[in-house]
This record gives sequence, structure tokens and C-alpha cells, in this order.
Amino acid sequence: MTDPWQVRTGTADDLDSLAPLWIAVHHRHVETMPELAPYVGDDETWREPRSLYAQLLDRLEAHLRGRGATDLVLGVLPGNGDAIRLYRRRGYRPTWLYLSKFEGRQESRSRNP
Repeated sequence: MTDPWQVRTGTADDLDSLAPLWIAVHHRHVETMPELAPYVGDDETWREPRSLYAQLLDRLEAHLRGRGATDLVLGVLPGNGDAIRLYRRRGYRPTWLYLSKFEGRQESRSRNP
């Protein structure tokens, strides 16, 4: 029998404990979206996630600006503090608030109003 789920807050010292989950999600992406290949290997996906995000954002912004986009809007889940901090460092600011209601799903309580 597997251990029951546990949710707890952590610190940066706990990040390495997330490696198996991160890599499992990475495998799922590889399996379900082969059209996005080439993918990086397991070691690289865990070692460099934050720098990869910044590189991907650089490439996306350059691509969009190269096609004439001057204003950019992106979405982020409210609990994803790391992404929000990255985007804010890059000059993005909150401008819209989207609220969602999904049929058949339990209401989720976010720490952000």
C-alpha cells in the first residue's frame, strides 16, 4: 500500500525532494506532446528549470516582437509564486484578474484573493 498524500509548506532546502515528481511530469509531457520535441533529459530538466523558463520567455518574447507584437499578456496560476516573481522581474505587471468556475469540480481556496 502506498503512503497517504501529505501537503506541507517547505523551504528552498526541500526542493530536491520534488525531483521525482518534476521528472514524472516531464515524462508525461514527453509522452503526450511528442510534437514539442526535442526535449531535454531528466537530469537537465531538474537541474535547470528556472533558467529554462527565462530562456523560453526570451525566445517567446523575441518571436512575438518579431511578428509586430508590442504589448504582451500572459497567464499564471495565482499560487505559482516563482513564475510571478520571474514575470515581474521581466517587467510584467498584474492587469487582469480572471475567475473560473468549472462544472463538477470542488471549489479550490487560493491564498490570493
